[in-house]
Amino acid sequence: MTEFHREVLKEVGNIGAGHAATSLAEIMKIPVGLTEPSVARLPVTGIAVKSGYGGGRVAALRMDVLGAVPGEIVILFDQAESTEFVKRFLLMQVGDIAMTDELIESTLLEIANIIGGAYLAALADLINKELMPSTPRLIYGALDDILAKLSVDDEHPSRYREAYMINNGFVNERGIIHVQFLFLPQDDALEPYLEAFSTS
Repeated sequence: MTEFHREVLKEVGNIGAGHAATSLAEIMKIPVGLTEPSVARLPVTGIAVKSGYGGGRVAALRMDVLGAVPGEIVILFDQAESTEFVKRFLLMQVGDIAMTDELIESTLLEIANIIGGAYLAALADLINKELMPSTPRLIYGALDDILAKLSVDDEHPSRYREAYMINNGFVNERGIIHVQFLFLPQDDALEPYLEAFSTS
């Protein structure tokens, strides 16, 4: 990835994260800031190393991308950090209530859905094509196990070989939640993104 391509992808991250931060701020009723994004274009098999999570446990939101340029979105959170963030979020919204696993999971799913939709809208603007998310699904587990379902091998070739990664942190007075946004276009759908990079 050239420096020019990196700047285009960072702008996608800034726009997507900005929209997500605005939506979260409206829900939380306090300002939500952003850390400086970092970006990468890398093979799917290199995600684990680049993510920095290693074999740690993560919460991963997965959404299929439907429309003119199919693929998949994966949003990664550190499981412990995201759980603590959700607990603080719920205390601000509804006060002191029982923090059940179901409530925490449904709230994280809502937050991840907001973030994923905002990034997807920014990508759609970049390539000037309609992109629609499927119903999101949230998975907890070791990052290596989650990524294994996306990896490429000779016996079970994946639809995905490359990933675009954007790292952001969402910050408010109660703490920070780090987010890694991954977009994995299907192999036969890479061209609109490469074209967009060359003309942006």
